[in-house]
Amino acid sequence: MKTLVLGGSRFIGLHLVRELASYDHQVTVLNRGQTKVELPRGVQRIYADRQDVAAMKKALGGTAFDWVFDVSAYTPQEIQTAVDLLDGRVGRYVFTSTTSVFSIFSILPATEEFPMVDQPGALLPPQPNTREYAVNKTACERLLADRWQKDRFPYTVLRPPAVYGPDNYSINREFGTFARLRRGRKLLVPGNGLTTIQFTHVDDMVRAYHLAPQTGASLAQTYTLAAHEAITYVGYYRLLAEIVGVEPQLVFVPYERIKGTRPSWCPFEWERLHLESGEKAYSQLGWSPFYNLRQGMGMTYQWYLRSGLDDGPWDFSDEDKLLAELRA
Repeated sequence: MKTLVLGGSRFIGLHLVRELASYDHQVTVLNRGQTKVELPRGVQRIYADRQDVAAMKKALGGTAFDWVFDVSAYTPQEIQTAVDLLDGRVGRYVFTSTTSVFSIFSILPATEEFPMVDQPGALLPPQPNTREYAVNKTACERLLADRWQKDRFPYTVLRPPAVYGPDNYSINREFGTFARLRRGRKLLVPGNGLTTIQFTHVDDMVRAYHLAPQTGASLAQTYTLAAHEAITYVGYYRLLAEIVGVEPQLVFVPYERIKGTRPSWCPFEWERLHLESGEKAYSQLGWSPFYNLRQGMGMTYQWYLRSGLDDGPWDFSDEDKLLAELRA
């Protein structure tokens, strides 16, 4: 199977490349080449900036692939270039979206049919960065759906919630929490700590990638890769503290102090509940998470200890300042 991974040098993309190579796929990765990485033997690496149309044409011109996995597009312009170049030369294009594309909802759990952030009356994520991210990913999904309607460009969309696990470059999430717990630091909790979060382990995400293009039912379909579990902010901190083997010291930050913002110490959205259904992926893709959250985080903690991340520099100055203000 001839496959292309757009991205492929970090976290989800890297785990995906390893998975594909283990199945003897003929794998090519395309990225800017800015991340030093050891790819599996036989993986070809080509270089282009997705913002540079000429470079993309030079890299992909005349090539064809059975499967293309896009883990690095964040804007419709990036999708447009890739789709134009691959039109008629790809068996299936699997795009990585996000559960942030959902309008904020009051009926839970959310399914793939729920309103998205670009629909009239949609409620957008309060934090500006998350809002921009959600709007752009939604536009990417719309572009793919439009190309299917116009010329049957073969695509599938996967929407993960928060992805965690080894090699995560969002180090302020589980790794930052492990670091704080191991140093006996207080954990800042946004609001009342009852916001719910959903997670998918990176290797479970990768299994969904591998399954998605293998069934005709997934053609021009969208799947939410949500596990069966959701956990509150407080529950998340308590679970990781249990894994580390310490008692967490929680400090609740009043809502009014951080409303409409996402401080550097805040690893996830905290002003909206995340509870999405993965039933469509379970039934149509035959996918289900292998790891429950306790197992997956436990394994991730062991990787964290082996990786040397705990010995690296951690900057907690912002939260030290806030803690001092809260004590005053």
